Amino acid sequence: MNDVFGAAESALVELVALVPEAGVFNPGVHDDRLAEAEARLGLLLPEDYTALYRWRDGEVDLSQPGMFFGYHFRPLAYNVEMWGIWRDSLREDPTLNTNIIRTSEPPGWTPAQYINVARVPLGDDGAMNMLGVDLNPGPEGQVGQVIRYGRDEPVVTVLAPSVTEFFVRFTDVVKT
Repeated sequence: MNDVFGAAESALVELVALVPEAGVFNPGVHDDRLAEAEARLGLLLPEDYTALYRWRDGEVDLSQPGMFFGYHFRPLAYNVEMWGIWRDSLREDPTLNTNIIRTSEPPGWTPAQYINVARVPLGDDGAMNMLGVDLNPGPEGQVGQVIRYGRDEPVVTVLAPSVTEFFVRFTDVVKT
């Protein structure tokens, strides 16, 4: 177990005990797949994001609602593909960020943009609404914070300061 991801792994193990249907995951990916993903993205992924994907590569059963209140924990290859769709949409229509207005919460923590290519998905709801890591935060935010954004999300919301803290907080919510 990677020390960086230790708290998040413990939270996932506890989560699986609380919600057994959330406990079927794909085996983790090897470093070469992570390097390929970073090369395609042109971005350096946070250490706890890569540690998570070394441990497990998303949920297996995507036919049920996702484990994060309807959002699925998606495989790495899917996340890179979704990132490419967002990037290509902005390339095809650079006015998307001016024509589709977004706000951010808390203000100043993440750019209030519809599309930002420095956001890398962690999962989604199957309808272009994403959970992801923010690699270009606002002046009050931090690199690697977990955010919710997407087609039906008028507010880009910071959910946790890191992937690790996201899993810890999510498990705490499930326990209550």
